[in-house]
Amino acid sequence: MIRRKKQINGPCGDDAEEVFDTILASSNRSTLIARIVKDKSSQSFDFLCVKSNSKAEHLFCVEAGKPIGRSIFEFVSSQKQDQLKQHCLQVSTSGATYVGDYLDDREEVETQLAMTIEKAGNHLVLIFDDEKEQAGYPEKESPEANLFSGMQGVTEGHSLQFALRRSESQLRNLTNHAPLALFEMELFEGGRIRVTYANSEFDQLHGATSEGAKEDMTAVLDVVHPDDRESVMNTIAEAIILKEIWSCEYRLIVEGMPVWISGRAQPLVDQNDEWRWYGYLIDITDTVNARNEREASERRFRDLFDRSPIGHMIVQRGSYVAANKKAAEIFEFDTPQDMLKIDDFLQHLTEETCQKLDKLIRDLLSVGEGAKREICEARTLNGRKVWVDVQLQLVDWNGSKAVHYTVIDITAATEYQEQLKRAELEARQAVRAKSKFLAMMSHEIRTPLNSIIGMTGLLLGEELSQVQKEYTSLAHESGQHLLSLINDILDFSKLEAGSVTLERRKINLQDEIHAATDVILPMAVEKGLELNLSIPEVADALFWGDGARLRQVILNLLANAVKFTERGSVDVNVKRLGSGSDKDNDIEEYMIEVVDTGIGIQATSIDALFNDFSQADDSMSRKFGGTGLGLSISKQITEMMGGEIGVESVEGQGSRFWIRLPLALCLDDLIQHNRKEEDKTSLPLKAEKSLRILVAEDNKANQVLIDVLLKQMGHTHTIVNNGLEAVEAVRHGSFDIILMDIQMPELNGVQALAMIRGLGITPRQLPIVALTAHALIGAEEQLLGEGFCDYLSKPIEVSQLESVIEKWSGGEQSDKRSA
Repeated sequence: MIRRKKQINGPCGDDAEEVFDTILASSNRSTLIARIVKDKSSQSFDFLCVKSNSKAEHLFCVEAGKPIGRSIFEFVSSQKQDQLKQHCLQVSTSGATYVGDYLDDREEVETQLAMTIEKAGNHLVLIFDDEKEQAGYPEKESPEANLFSGMQGVTEGHSLQFALRRSESQLRNLTNHAPLALFEMELFEGGRIRVTYANSEFDQLHGATSEGAKEDMTAVLDVVHPDDRESVMNTIAEAIILKEIWSCEYRLIVEGMPVWISGRAQPLVDQNDEWRWYGYLIDITDTVNARNEREASERRFRDLFDRSPIGHMIVQRGSYVAANKKAAEIFEFDTPQDMLKIDDFLQHLTEETCQKLDKLIRDLLSVGEGAKREICEARTLNGRKVWVDVQLQLVDWNGSKAVHYTVIDITAATEYQEQLKRAELEARQAVRAKSKFLAMMSHEIRTPLNSIIGMTGLLLGEELSQVQKEYTSLAHESGQHLLSLINDILDFSKLEAGSVTLERRKINLQDEIHAATDVILPMAVEKGLELNLSIPEVADALFWGDGARLRQVILNLLANAVKFTERGSVDVNVKRLGSGSDKDNDIEEYMIEVVDTGIGIQATSIDALFNDFSQADDSMSRKFGGTGLGLSISKQITEMMGGEIGVESVEGQGSRFWIRLPLALCLDDLIQHNRKEEDKTSLPLKAEKSLRILVAEDNKANQVLIDVLLKQMGHTHTIVNNGLEAVEAVRHGSFDIILMDIQMPELNGVQALAMIRGLGITPRQLPIVALTAHALIGAEEQLLGEGFCDYLSKPIEVSQLESVIEKWSGGEQSDKRSA
């Protein structure tokens, strides 16, 4: 039960306050009444205005009633605040009255005021007046004579009365309108507990609206959840018996729904030495639900944290404060708790890794957000090396900064990468070994082939008997066939490495097709086959393209057609499909067909026909020979040209191979017809002017061949056996061009080139052409990069030799040589 205190009337009461207000309002002097306010924490004082008269409001330019509740220092100029604070503080602490001057400088004309400050209870009375205006007033007539005594009565008596009223009002409002269920309970005879006071909120929660219901706590607790009722009664009984604070959380059933309640009661002894418990009940359903949700969320997070396939660690001040199972597994701890026993988590990291992580943490601290990632090498608890992908992020952990590490074990992936690197290195070494082997074999095979093809070619130009000519022709053809096989292998190696580039030169489609058919014609005639050619006149134009590669494709198709046709014919048909435009060039698309009446191809073999080392029938390789690379090379070259290749065939009835090519027209050149048949076995033409040529060649057979060819061309020449002799010949002689073999004893061609250029002889003064049997990937580019002016591949073709010599015998070179 709440007992109210009796009202205490002050010595002045309401009448005293009315008298004081009358005196204050009628005063001719500017007066402020300020309450002294002290901040206990900072020991500072402020003075809040509680009353003012109209004179003061006019003086300080404030609307009526506006000063109330504001600091009195707000009414004076900023320059005078410190002075006024000092005087007010002095009066409030010492109690002595202050009398002095106050200079009002807020107007354009400064006004000298008299100021009196006096303490009255917990208040200050501040009086300001113009000394000139007050000079005519006798002191005894001043109404302020009773001001201080009146204020004293008000502050001592009336303030106490108001405090009691305010306290009672606050208590009523607190009990009647507070969102808390307030109650008082006590222990009666027989150990019966009853509620002696309850507010309306308590009644609404427990349904205890009648006094009879409150007489027995059992009735009050009927609305408590059945599962909680016994524990609530036990805690209440225990608190009353032991004279302790009662505190409990339990559920009520309100309108069929559970409501969580937090209750607390404080034991106190009244004037009759009786124990009573004063307490409150508060609805904490939202708090409990939020707490349960938070706990459930924490359980879910902990479950995800523990079951995550990624290692998670929280490190604070150099030690683990949290870790999951995966992190423990990565670093070979039995449990995550074992990781938390480690004082220094860096002990499992290498020095290099520690430096990396230290830098990342400093970067994070400087930015304050984001994440950093690094691949690190670490050591497990058992000393095993592991590679981990670590991401760092700053987090708040119990109010302090910590570092969250996510760790992924990439040891297996890293080892696999290392294996791949080793495999790649081994593959590169194998490729280099293969290239080196092919280069060596190319040199070793092509060098004698050069002699065989060259010499037999020269013999075919001599007067021979029919038998001799037949034998020589067979030897020459065999050499050409062997050279074709070698070229296929070398072309495949180049294409496999992606180092083949197409030249962009002016070509005539008719000429290229005629050149290919001219080569294959003797084979067709020998087998008794008809070789028919159908080319439209529109193909007699200049196009941009790589003539040599185009001839190679057509020749491959023709050679296969003749090879696999025993009787009948081989037809070459050229069709113009249409035209279009590509940027500034007009494009014409052509179809080139090679149709034969040969053995045809099985349907099951067609799909694999253009694969590497593939033939329609493996047994065919024994009957017809070949490497199985021709069609594969043709397909790759055709696709590089922007075209496509295909085949249609019926076994026993023949085949139709076709290529579709887009060709760009050369519109800036006149069409020139050149139908001159070129016989590669014919003798060289006589040069227009004789040149002085130095030949560096160590192979005797090649020396004989080059000697004959250069003589027939009408040039004078000197042949030396190695690079050293070539350098000496240049020192002591004068030459127009040098044909330099690359692989020679004592000093090879590249070294000899460097020494000759070291003599101050420039390429324009003395061109040096590489003469080599190397024909592998990048051989030409490599030699040109070494400083050679041009490149001749063995076996030497007469036309190529003539072309290179003519190219480097121009006027510019001649002018330099004569200089």
